[in-house]
Amino acid sequence: MKLLFLAKRFGSGKDAILEDFGRQVRLAENLVKLGNEVHLIAADYIEKRTFEKTLHGIKVVVIPFGLFSFSSYISRLRKKIRKESYDAIIASSDPIFGIIAYIIAQKTPIIYDVQDNYFSYTSYKFPFVRFFEKKVLKRAVLVTTVSNSLLNHIKKVNKKCILVKNGIDSKKIKPIDKFESRKKYNLPIESTIIAYSARYVDVNQKLAIDFLVKNYNILKKKHKNLYLLLIGEGNPSRIKKDKDNKGIISFESLSHDKLIELLSSADILTIPYVLTPFTEFSFPYKLSEYMVFSKPVVCSDIGEMKTLMKPHPQLLFKQNNSEDFIKKIELALKIKNVDYSQQLKDLTWNKITKKLHNAVHGALK
Repeated sequence: MKLLFLAKRFGSGKDAILEDFGRQVRLAENLVKLGNEVHLIAADYIEKRTFEKTLHGIKVVVIPFGLFSFSSYISRLRKKIRKESYDAIIASSDPIFGIIAYIIAQKTPIIYDVQDNYFSYTSYKFPFVRFFEKKVLKRAVLVTTVSNSLLNHIKKVNKKCILVKNGIDSKKIKPIDKFESRKKYNLPIESTIIAYSARYVDVNQKLAIDFLVKNYNILKKKHKNLYLLLIGEGNPSRIKKDKDNKGIISFESLSHDKLIELLSSADILTIPYVLTPFTEFSFPYKLSEYMVFSKPVVCSDIGEMKTLMKPHPQLLFKQNNSEDFIKKIELALKIKNVDYSQQLKDLTWNKITKKLHNAVHGALK
């Protein structure tokens, strides 16, 4: 099959193309391995750059995207579609690209990848987005969703819908020794560290980090040698404003390799989401990455976390419930390692993409 991916270049503070990161790149890479020709047009709304490169066999074209470059972006897409005769367009990463596919696809089938509850996205605030996205959902020959809760939600509009989870590329996740990490990043050597990586920039992550900091301060009173490690844009400035921040260590966003090194220092990892329209349907990309460390991962019982962590109920806490969170952290303090191998077997990008490949092939018959 000859497939065109439409997506954004930057997401979650990372450059999908130059950092070789994210759902769209991993799916496209593995579709190429399955014998497909895949082109990826990445909309650049931050640096507004234009360049081309080949990444894992994917033909990538980066095009500026914004109010003043929108017409030229659409024009280039139309020329590309006329020239290449794609078997399908896979629109992903934002409802805007689903709508763009709907506008320019003509007779080309649309695969709509819904990786989040797009209702919570900034772009969804524009009146036309909600109207046209419903049309995209109905027209798509196949809709893919990242979580079971989102799958059930989308099936009310289009029953031609399958689950395509976020996966893991174990070759890119290379934890280092805990004490080596602590020495390298000047962290307290003989201590217990809880870690969370998220940017303090949007409402969902702010709620999670605020919840975590509040409850860490309670835990700290009992566990004097307990530290909290926060990694991501905005955390250092947030912690500086907090009067009671003793024992909290924060870093700005790091490259993915350095992030993995720093997370290696932790004894416990956590994803303390609070229930919102976004988190209700979420599958945090970081969850499968955290599992590779074989450390206790204390998660709120929201979205796909509730499903994936079902074999480890001692690590699931009732969302926004401080008492239960503290209880589960204290249980985790007694656990050195956790076996997530069964979950990780089902989360390889190769296995996930085979399912997508077969579903797309079937939808195009």
